Formats: sequence, C-alpha cells, structure tokens
Amino acid sequence: ADFSAQAVVNTILYKSFPNDPVVGEEDSKGLQGDGGKEMRDKVLSLVNSALDTPLNEKELLDAIDRGTYSGGPTGRMWTLDPIDGTNGFLRGEEGQYAVGVSLIIDGAVHLSVIGSPNYPVNFNNPKGERGCLFIAVKGQGAFQ
Repeated sequence: ADFSAQAVVNTILYKSFPNDPVVGEEDSKGLQGDGGKEMRDKVLSLVNSALDTPLNEKELLDAIDRGTYSGGPTGRMWTLDPIDGTNGFLRGEEGQYAVGVSLIIDGAVHLSVIGSPNYPVNFNNPKGERGCLFIAVKGQGAFQ
C-alpha cells in the first residue's frame, strides 16, 4: 500500500511541481528485479487504477524513487506519509488510516493535507458517507 500511495502522490506532485523534491518513506529497491516482480505487478495495477494516464514499470519505479530526498533546512520540498495507520488500512472499510502530504519552504510548513478515506464525513453518523480531507494553510487556518 505504501508503494502505491507514494507512486500516485509523487506522480501527481511531479506533474505540477517537477523541480520539487519529496521526502517519502519508500524506495523501489524491493520491487526491482525478478524477486520484486509479483509485488511490482500488484503495485502497478493499483497505481494505474488511480491515475488518468497509466504508468509503465520504469515510470512506476521512478515515481516511487522521487520520494527519496533526505530533506534539509532550506529550500522547498514536500513530505509524504503514504499510509499512516497501516493496521487500519489492512482492516479495510472498518479501519482508519490517512495519507499525509506537506509543503515545507525553508523549514516552515506552508501547506498540509491529510486524506482519511474511511473517516466519517459526519461524526454523528459514523455509518454514513465516508472520506475526508483536512487542509491547513499557513496564515489562513485549517479546514475540512
């Protein structure tokens, strides 16, 4: 799941911000070569089900590896937690997990987005519609 989420988010970020590095959690080493083929095929299928334009295997590995920047105190970068709450993710529709992305400029967070696909839209109706985005913008507040 982490590989897939990181590939999707990195692909989308790269389209709009091709020069921005990403601090992610994964690299593609475990998906390379014959030993990684089965997992690579599963990840590629999941990623392509989420994107408008499908990736080939090389593009998939490159997208994941865009998240290997180590960060630093200056410059502009994105941070990505592809699946926070892996156990919740593994529980499916009953579990809680989130995908978190932040834009950091010169050490200060300017934008953060947390996507929680299984979180109830209305907390008073937990069995109702699900899927929330939480957005915080520096100097402007936080929103759901």
